[in-house]
Amino acid sequence: MLYQGVNRPGWCLAILILAACTDENLSGHQSGPLAEPSGAGQGPVSGITAEEQAPLNIAEPTSVIRGPYTAEALAGEVGDLLTELADRLQVRDIEGLEQHLTPEFLGHALGRKAAGKEQPLPLGALQRELQPVQGPGLDRQAWLADLSTLVSNWNRVTQAELHVLEAEFERGNPSPFGVVTFRVQLAGTTLGGKHEVLARRVRGAFLRVDGVWTLDRAVLEAGFDLERTGAGFVDVTNSTAVNLRGPAFGQPGNDSEGWNGAAVADVDGDGRLDVFLPNAVRGYLYLNQVDGTFREAAKECGLLDTGGGTGMVFADFDVDGDQDLVLGGIGWSNPGESGGNPLRAFENNGKGHFTEVTKQASLGANMPALGMVAADFNGDGFLDLFVAGYGRMEAMRNDNWIQATNGAPDRLLLGQEGFVFRDGTIQAGLQDRDWTASALAADLDQDGDMDLLTLNHFGVNRYWRNKGGGRFERDEQGLGGSQARLTFGGTLGDFDRDGWLDLYLAGASSGTGRRMFAALEFTGEGDLSRSLRGLAQGNHLLRGTRSGFEIMPDAAGAGAAGWAWGTVAADFDLDGRLDLACANGFVTGELPADT
Repeated sequence: MLYQGVNRPGWCLAILILAACTDENLSGHQSGPLAEPSGAGQGPVSGITAEEQAPLNIAEPTSVIRGPYTAEALAGEVGDLLTELADRLQVRDIEGLEQHLTPEFLGHALGRKAAGKEQPLPLGALQRELQPVQGPGLDRQAWLADLSTLVSNWNRVTQAELHVLEAEFERGNPSPFGVVTFRVQLAGTTLGGKHEVLARRVRGAFLRVDGVWTLDRAVLEAGFDLERTGAGFVDVTNSTAVNLRGPAFGQPGNDSEGWNGAAVADVDGDGRLDVFLPNAVRGYLYLNQVDGTFREAAKECGLLDTGGGTGMVFADFDVDGDQDLVLGGIGWSNPGESGGNPLRAFENNGKGHFTEVTKQASLGANMPALGMVAADFNGDGFLDLFVAGYGRMEAMRNDNWIQATNGAPDRLLLGQEGFVFRDGTIQAGLQDRDWTASALAADLDQDGDMDLLTLNHFGVNRYWRNKGGGRFERDEQGLGGSQARLTFGGTLGDFDRDGWLDLYLAGASSGTGRRMFAALEFTGEGDLSRSLRGLAQGNHLLRGTRSGFEIMPDAAGAGAAGWAWGTVAADFDLDGRLDLACANGFVTGELPADT
């Protein structure tokens, strides 16, 4: 998708949600063991006032299933139900929701307006906290009427998501009921152009009725409302012609792992940024036109035959004033065997036409290269290239989840005159066998040379200090300690404006993973549980200092961003502070519940 700012660059609704909708922000108070419900609200939405009469409680499981696989399988079944509820809310099928609630259902109204503490947000957005709810709730018809009123006020429902956060189930074969805490996130636009977001944390009791899970109780624990008049960004994908749509993953014509990235540069020297996108078959080069549209020109510019590209970087490698291209791919090279996609180099003639110069560039043997970064690491005036060595997922999985050691070696290619490189990895001290997904380069310790960060799957991220002349030393504690992460990408920026670059890491935020790893505590695997939790904790913001990076515990709103692949920092609302946007999502199957 391509988005364009309205009036002036501003946060789109999705970014505002990212800034606020973390599990922590919806946590509310944690109640103790709950008793059986004591009453029901009556009537439609006006019955909300009856919620002040007596508390709505939930009976806890008396013998909890502790096995992580069994418990998570049950959580997945309830998750499928929540996905069904979300799909019906998306199309405002309120009648269809009734079959998923027990006849004796009681629940707090989700659509009640938040009237608590207000927090102004950029570009006129306003967030209001939900005040605590203590009453008995509404019966099934009144609860559905409340939801109907909510979505009827919107011209369009733009988002409907319900996700499992925590789950406990009563032992049984099969389990008869469970208590599941889940997150509700609804968004829509009114006829007047106002954008509204409703976020709720709900503790629900789910009963198995005739083999099917149904919702019996819904206790509202915490939440907030967010509203903003006017869109910060509008979707201009179609109007700008950057709108190629291929077959969905797993469908005929798309059976690849989908590791393809993107690169942006002014390739034809007209002062406008262009976009290059490779995929498994070919490359796409979108040239930015005077009117803000884009024209696909890969064939005429010499970048059509670039199938299988993954990591890539535009930079002036031959020092002639234009942007050249180096393209990575998933390849391999063993004694007597070489295959897959090689590293490839393309020289720009200054007018946006590229000629492949891979042979003369001496990029080395094939390797699985997901990320690249260009910088003058040794200070000789020529750009060098660090290539992140990953692994061959289709041939060999990681040998360890906490610290894998069978990834492909990284490669440091030192730039020479004439778009030629020589391998300087060993001399630089950068050899390792991490599964490196991407890398960042900057003068992090402010000593005049370029340092390096390698961001890894299945292990610890690395901080490599440049000791001068392009020789590196690994700082074991420079990235906030030795916690294993599942990192995909990251960005640098001075977020707290103290003069030091901070680091935002994008990785997998998995409720399933957090629940399963936490359940290991009950099996006597406490150390393993704590080691694995970092793999599912999501994004992290680290504060930069002279001695390295440290976890920023007071960084609110930057953690949960789904299955995050990459991120960018920019002052979207022009208030003088860096904001964050994060690309996320992963499709593993055809059903909505598998996304």
